[in-house]
Amino acid sequence: MLVLEVDTRRNRVRFFRRRGSGRRSVYAPPIAIAERCPFNEEIIPVKSYSKGPFLSRMGVAAVFLSAALTSSLLGEGAAHSEISVAKDDDWELTVDGRLNAFFSYVQGDKTPSGVAAWTAGISDVADPNTGKIGSVRIRTGFIQNVLGATFTKHVGENYKIVGRYSLWAGASNERKPILGQQADVQAREAYLKIEAPWGTLLAGRDLGLFGRGGISMDAEIVHANGLGSPCTTQTILGGACGFAGHGVLFPAFNAGFLYSTPKAAGLQATLGLYDPSVNSERSYEIAPYPRVEAQLTYNLRDIFKVFAEVMWQRLINNEPLKDSSGNPVLDTNGKPKDQIADANGVSAGASINLGVFQAGGAFYSGTGLTLIVPIFNTPILSDANNILRKGQGFAGMAALKFGDTKIAGGVGISQLKLTSAEQEPYSQVLPPKQQIGMSIGLYQTFFKQVIWAVEYFRGQYSWYKYQATTSDPVITPTQNVNVVNTGLTLVF
Repeated sequence: MLVLEVDTRRNRVRFFRRRGSGRRSVYAPPIAIAERCPFNEEIIPVKSYSKGPFLSRMGVAAVFLSAALTSSLLGEGAAHSEISVAKDDDWELTVDGRLNAFFSYVQGDKTPSGVAAWTAGISDVADPNTGKIGSVRIRTGFIQNVLGATFTKHVGENYKIVGRYSLWAGASNERKPILGQQADVQAREAYLKIEAPWGTLLAGRDLGLFGRGGISMDAEIVHANGLGSPCTTQTILGGACGFAGHGVLFPAFNAGFLYSTPKAAGLQATLGLYDPSVNSERSYEIAPYPRVEAQLTYNLRDIFKVFAEVMWQRLINNEPLKDSSGNPVLDTNGKPKDQIADANGVSAGASINLGVFQAGGAFYSGTGLTLIVPIFNTPILSDANNILRKGQGFAGMAALKFGDTKIAGGVGISQLKLTSAEQEPYSQVLPPKQQIGMSIGLYQTFFKQVIWAVEYFRGQYSWYKYQATTSDPVITPTQNVNVVNTGLTLVF
């Protein structure tokens, strides 16, 4: 049990952790104390300072200044709280989750001529009279419907075992089957975690590390209770994209083993070995090693955050390496050489949260990252010679919050680069060049747990130059799409 004691007679603030009938005094940073500050208490100004290691520098007055700031900082997450279901001497079970439904209307240009619908942009059937697409879906938002359960057990001094299992479900039926195929339910989180003085070990399925910083920033500042880009309209798989594919990557949920160092002055490093991905579209289906991802984060009391991430995975093609004539390349022993490609990337970003104002920016760069998910199963992973394409992305976002009202938005761009062997114009399998996304939204909270959102998102998509035949003109295909979303989210 945590207790904050304000002793105005001695001008001290002490932070207690009660254990049975005894108690142990803990001096914590003012921000940590402020999170549990009893705001209904009368605050008496003081002039002297505590002898605690943190308060000796900042003073008791700083605690209450931090408390005022913290109350604003915690406002966004205050609606989310775990519900205790059962507890005994050893285990505690809590549940949490969300339910949401959104009306999403998409209007704009159809997929350009000469472009495969799966390469980029938003594909849907165009009106034969106007040549435009116009589609309505009622669906889940950026985050789907979620029901999660967490099991916690303290097994010793500073040792804890945590088990996490959560189900994620959509709301929309698949349109084509008779009566519509029901929405999938997926176990996106399923892991056990050991927390100890030497760090944290996680084993199981969780959100990947590479891309986590950017997509988490998107959720925290803009789209957690919204939708952003719908990703697709004809087939809805998972949640919406937010800014994924428009400046940030989505790391997806993956099985792996992760180790995190203890936090030291706000710094923490995490290393993960993940179940590797393959790409059947380009015949990269041999993955001899785990995918390696790592993340370094710095968190200054949730006010200032910085992250840096790296990723590497080796891919081997089903077909041997071939020369320009299409013949296998042989090694010194006369055996065909493997065609080896290493997907890799770096990403970084920073954000600031001053309560009424939030802002952040992120970027990524690498090889084999495609546009939305690294090593995604799409032909745009590589060129016709199976050389992996490079890509990069940049995104910036900001939010203003006034009580329960939040206005947030941003802009992002994802780009795919051609390899040295490629040359425009293309006559087939035209690769996308870039995707630009712009978002603005109003998010209003009611009853601390219900959020109503209304958003406008604009997507601008372009491909590399295209020429169907040598007698046809060279064109640069583009698509502009406008999206209006509105919906309700219940967070518990």
